[in-house]
Amino acid sequence: MFLFLLLNLVTNKNFLAIIRLVKTFFYYLFYPFILIYKIFYKQRLKNFFKGITIQKIDTLTGEQFEKIVELIFKYNGYQTRLTPASSDFGADVIATKKRITWVVQAKLYYNHAVGSKSVQEVTSALNYYKAHFACVITNWKYSQQAKILAKTQNVLLIDRNDIIEFLHHIKNKTGKNIFTNLKKLIKINVINL
Repeated sequence: MFLFLLLNLVTNKNFLAIIRLVKTFFYYLFYPFILIYKIFYKQRLKNFFKGITIQKIDTLTGEQFEKIVELIFKYNGYQTRLTPASSDFGADVIATKKRITWVVQAKLYYNHAVGSKSVQEVTSALNYYKAHFACVITNWKYSQQAKILAKTQNVLLIDRNDIIEFLHHIKNKTGKNIFTNLKKLIKINVINL
């Protein structure tokens, strides 16, 4: 008898409407808690970044720097995920916000510029991850070739000075937030979507 009722319910056309109604009910029931969690999580990230300096970033390993980059995107409202350490296909972080996806290559270098190879890698990751935009972020500087290639490939480059300004922005609420560059890039290229 129970199996018959269950089968009848599943095949009933109203079943999908009931499921949608239940999902909507629970969404609105728990939304205030989700909102409170997001506010507290962002405050935790802000407190974390207040203790970070560029000198501390310079002492990190590559994997730790990738995690910092992921947290920078999370702080700015992106849903993120780290790619596997090996076979990442040119992206270390995948960040999504409002159905716009970024592939991000994180490069932790000491005393030499990031070359055009990083720009090529993240450009190839665009297709693999079906992303809209690409970004390379480093704790150092970029070579002239990397800057030229990034401009032609429409890849955003975030360097040491941008990270310093981002940390300064969080600590003092002054300076520029590096994510204003992302917003400008999205506005310029939104037609290409």
